[in-house]
Amino acid sequence: MLKVLYRINHLLACGTWAGLALLLLATAGCARQMQREREIVQPEGTFRARALLTKQQQRDFDKLFLEALRQKHNDNLAAARELLAAALDINPNASEALYELGKIETSNFSAKTDSLTVAMGDEMLLRAYQLEPSNPFFCRTLAQRWVERGKYHRAAALYEEMTKVHPRSEDLSLLLKIYESIPDLDAALRTVERLELAEGIDESTIMEKFSILMSMGKREEAFGVVERWCGEHPEELRRRVMLGDLYMQNGRREQALAIFDEVMAADPDNSLVQMALLHDYAEQGDTVRFKESMAKTMADVRIENMQKLSLLKVYSQAQMAGWLKISAASMLEFYHAALEIPQENSDLGELCLAYIEAAKLPADAALPIYDAILRYQPEHLRARFLKLVALVRQRDTKGIIANCHEGIAHHPDMLIFYYYEGSALVEEERMEEGIRVLEAGAAQAEKDPDGFQKDASILSDIYQMLGDCYHSEGQTAQCYAAYDKALEHNPDNIVVLNNYAYFLALSSADLKRAETMSRKAIEAEPNNGTYLDTYAWVLYCMGQYTQARIYIEQTLRSMTDEEREAASAASLYDHAGDIYLKCGNREQAVEHWKKAAELTQDGELLKALTKKLRKAGR
Repeated sequence: MLKVLYRINHLLACGTWAGLALLLLATAGCARQMQREREIVQPEGTFRARALLTKQQQRDFDKLFLEALRQKHNDNLAAARELLAAALDINPNASEALYELGKIETSNFSAKTDSLTVAMGDEMLLRAYQLEPSNPFFCRTLAQRWVERGKYHRAAALYEEMTKVHPRSEDLSLLLKIYESIPDLDAALRTVERLELAEGIDESTIMEKFSILMSMGKREEAFGVVERWCGEHPEELRRRVMLGDLYMQNGRREQALAIFDEVMAADPDNSLVQMALLHDYAEQGDTVRFKESMAKTMADVRIENMQKLSLLKVYSQAQMAGWLKISAASMLEFYHAALEIPQENSDLGELCLAYIEAAKLPADAALPIYDAILRYQPEHLRARFLKLVALVRQRDTKGIIANCHEGIAHHPDMLIFYYYEGSALVEEERMEEGIRVLEAGAAQAEKDPDGFQKDASILSDIYQMLGDCYHSEGQTAQCYAAYDKALEHNPDNIVVLNNYAYFLALSSADLKRAETMSRKAIEAEPNNGTYLDTYAWVLYCMGQYTQARIYIEQTLRSMTDEEREAASAASLYDHAGDIYLKCGNREQAVEHWKKAAELTQDGELLKALTKKLRKAGR
């Protein structure tokens, strides 16, 4: 019979129509015989279709199909589509080509394709399965596709077919989820029982069965399942605790407490009972016992971090919502206890940081938490940064130095750690070390200038700090070079604009540029006494004495009473005296010099003031 079909196909392919009528007549007599054979054995459609091809057609199909697979492997999906389409032109009923093209059209690679194309892909997957239903790959892919489309009944039917022949636990688990999604609780219950046959009865299947029966309203039957399972091995305390926990969750408190007492009698430090009782203490408002039990649970090394994480999530939310009547400080202590145990990942630390932020806890109070996180995860950037913020607020220079030193070791591309360590070292009068750290930060950034564009502001501050340090060391050329780099990265760095202008004025160098920079600083902060003083002094050095007097007077008016009496104000009064003298007001000049001499703690300035007063006859 196949030979007859082959000959018809050959004549059609070759365009030989003469004799086709004869062949049709010849085959008509065999129709009844064909029907009888089909009833005896019905080969899958793809094999029938393949048998109808000529040898050349099969070779052409194979060549196109294999090349399509190669192109797909190389992620050249457009070429793979064309090749598969060409292969299907030769054999429209080739299940393998339909399957591969269907997968492409419904995959994430084709997310931008229109819905019609995706629908065609779905039809191809369906057709591939219909042609070769015994192929498990076709069946499973189609079933998964139907799950994605929410066609749960169709998916369930396919998984039922697959698991009849091969009851794999993975497929049965998926089938269970499908039935729960429909929902078809009777079918879900049957599937759990099939899982138990495939894998054996364990805690997960017992809990699934309990949950399904409870959803069906069969409470007594649900508890009976768990009770029988616990009764089979009464020595396994974990099973007993699980039953007690279920009693507690479902309003059977007395029965639950009785079981917990039995377990505690056998194992006084049973951590599972501790966790089970936590919710009861919270619900009963017994905060004393809750805090004791929670602290013990968090410090218990036998309890996995994931379990602690779940408890902390639940009770952190309860505390912030006001349902759990404990303080945020107490909650923080639980986190600290949990973090004292070595961590496998950053999940617990991240949750703790999120709680600190949500509860609006002060950074200082969280310092022990940051230390606990960093003890086992020194590379944790967020904890490192938040610790830095807390230390800066406390003005703890030694702590800043140590924290930033570690930060640089683990995050050499984070310029903020160079800046704060360098600044703290300078404040600790460790100038050479501070300069080395700041120079290292600048060098790190200059290795990849494009990569540090987002840190341009902090890089500018590093160069500003370097310039200040160089100036204090008498290295004027290096100071100016650093200031130039600072302005290159941030032309609006006001501190640099002010300091650079002042130092240029002191050395009477490039006063025009000094005036431009200083004016830009006071335009940005018009009430800043320090910047006003610099501008007044630059104008003085340029010989513009009247304008200088206006700005020095504005400087003195901008100061608070406390600032006027500070030692740092001595240089301002000195400048005011010099300016008033040039403006012809000797009396006011002397008054300001005297005030400067009274406040200054600088021996060199005091000597200069004494000389000015002597010259003025005072």
